[in-house]
Amino acid sequence: MAMGNIIHIIFLLLMMHGYVHGQQQTAISSVVSLPTEEIGTYSPNDNYRLIMEATDVSVRDPYGAVPLMEHATRISLQQHDYNNAFQGYFSLAAIQTSIGDYKSAEVSYRKALYFSYKTDKPVANLCRALNNLGNTYIFQCDYTRASKYYFRAAELAARNTANNMETADQLIRIYNNLGAALMQLDRYQAAIYYLNRSDSLNKIIRSEERFSVLYSNKAAVYNKLHMPDNAWQYAQLSLDFARRYHKFHDEFSALINMATILISTGEPARAIRYMDTAFAIKGNIFPYYRAEALYLAGQAYYMLNDVDNAEKYFLLGKQIAQNTNATNYLFRIHQQLALLYARSRKFEQAFDHMQTAYVLNDSVLNKEKTEAVNLLEVKYRTAEKDKELAQKQLQIKSQERHLEQKNLWIYTTTGGVLVLAVLLAALYKNYQHKQRLQEHRIRILQQRQELLHREQEINTLKAMMLGGEQERTRISQDLHDGVGSTLAAVKMNFTAVQNDYPQLAQDDKFSEAMSRLDDMYYELRQASHNLTPEFLLRHGLPDAVSLYCEQIQKGRKLSITFQSYGSFSELSTDFSLTVYRIIQELVHNIVKHAHATQALLQLYHHDHLLSVNIEDNGIGFRPEDAKGLGLTNLQRRVNSLNGRLQLESSEKGSSFFLEFDLDETQYTRGTSLVNQIKP
Repeated sequence: MAMGNIIHIIFLLLMMHGYVHGQQQTAISSVVSLPTEEIGTYSPNDNYRLIMEATDVSVRDPYGAVPLMEHATRISLQQHDYNNAFQGYFSLAAIQTSIGDYKSAEVSYRKALYFSYKTDKPVANLCRALNNLGNTYIFQCDYTRASKYYFRAAELAARNTANNMETADQLIRIYNNLGAALMQLDRYQAAIYYLNRSDSLNKIIRSEERFSVLYSNKAAVYNKLHMPDNAWQYAQLSLDFARRYHKFHDEFSALINMATILISTGEPARAIRYMDTAFAIKGNIFPYYRAEALYLAGQAYYMLNDVDNAEKYFLLGKQIAQNTNATNYLFRIHQQLALLYARSRKFEQAFDHMQTAYVLNDSVLNKEKTEAVNLLEVKYRTAEKDKELAQKQLQIKSQERHLEQKNLWIYTTTGGVLVLAVLLAALYKNYQHKQRLQEHRIRILQQRQELLHREQEINTLKAMMLGGEQERTRISQDLHDGVGSTLAAVKMNFTAVQNDYPQLAQDDKFSEAMSRLDDMYYELRQASHNLTPEFLLRHGLPDAVSLYCEQIQKGRKLSITFQSYGSFSELSTDFSLTVYRIIQELVHNIVKHAHATQALLQLYHHDHLLSVNIEDNGIGFRPEDAKGLGLTNLQRRVNSLNGRLQLESSEKGSSFFLEFDLDETQYTRGTSLVNQIKP
């Protein structure tokens, strides 16, 4: 191992074990002495000077700068100096982020968010706080929450960008961060869209020092898209701008991007040279990026069959990733360590790392996160379109006012006629009402008897549903925890056997067996998720239906288009679950009986009305086939929810339309059946 690599590892170990804590006292004493007068004599200039001194200390000793920044912020608050209080919390959060204390940084950014409203520039400061709060979630691999804050900041900044350079500058940062978050969720085209918007706006403002981060993200996206030439071009531009403006952190990222591209193109030896250059950079590099760099170094050495160096870098990266909650790199490192130890025939260690990777798998590869961000982006894009539409509507309304003035006399005459008609109609309605009142009293007595009978049927059906959902939850857990873990262990053993006997890699039957094992694990995981209602409980009816449609389409010739309109967050869980099961049964009938190639599924909720529309282009069905399709049982479920079911069928396909008149028990204030299920 080269002497330079040994020095890098020793340096990283010292950083991880808090070597800089030993320098804290020296850093504090080296700062210009704080004023000794009473706090009441401090001026905003004094407060700002204290914040700048703490910022200077953070460059060489971030741990020592934390108490200094807290002290400066506390004085600003006691002076009601909200501009410096905001800046103090904002700078404190930035320091906490640089040392990997993301939870404390989140708290500090939220305090900055509160005081931004009381500053001289509330809009720009609010955008800054929202944007950087999103950054803390990026480092914690919570891309859904990060995107939420980015979209909120983008919407606010876009409304206030005109003639406001500070807000426009924040919008450049926000679009860049949105691109980075969407890239982590494999939304590469959407990432390019926002990165290009950031690039275009930055070229207008001409803030060249921002290009290093922007081009670094573009390089990463193009590498993900398997376009290495484009990726290398942007990585080189990023490195040039970072060195031109002496931004060591951006230089580190650009070098790591270049190493990533070289690893992707099968050049690990060249990649190591770029990583050595990155490790030699002096400065407080974010632990998140150090974890990424160590993982890449281990991967490069693994590709070169240098097992010892690969293990050292993986273990260093694992420790930093654990300390900073970098779940995505922690998952990858455990995967690589499992393969490394399996190759070295250390099967017990390999199994432990494979098990840990299996536990982390859902949090890293969870499609629910992608779907949540998709919804946020749709809302943001829709808001932009609505803004344009609103401007056009203002022009139309201006023209309408002119027409209204011309037609006012017509409305006055018509109004008099309408008033007379309403009076006559009221007299006639009153006469009819007296006649219907007696008939209504008779019907009430009959309806009471019907309602009692219907309530008994609903209670019976709910009890059956409760038992069925409890059994599904138990089976789902048995599949996920028992059979799923066993399949993961079997896959690891097969991989170890293949490493011991390389000739098996050429054996078609062995490769087919491995592929079938992967298919079995995937199908088992999907079956487990379909059985349990946990996804529905966490994310609501539309997201659950959307994910179910995606799963149904895989491996089949059926294409399902899903659309939803309205808000579904207030629906009770037992009502949502019953509707979800009804939709499952109808889609299952299409797959099993319809021989369809296309289907449309629509959800609509407005006020107290929920409707479901399902259509397909299959062969249809005959009325006598209804029992085989389970429509009788479906009709009972629909009736229990106070709903109506209409169906039409022909040789060109079938359509099902369901409509539910919602009452108070079907919203979140009602009793939830699913809450009674004990996992």
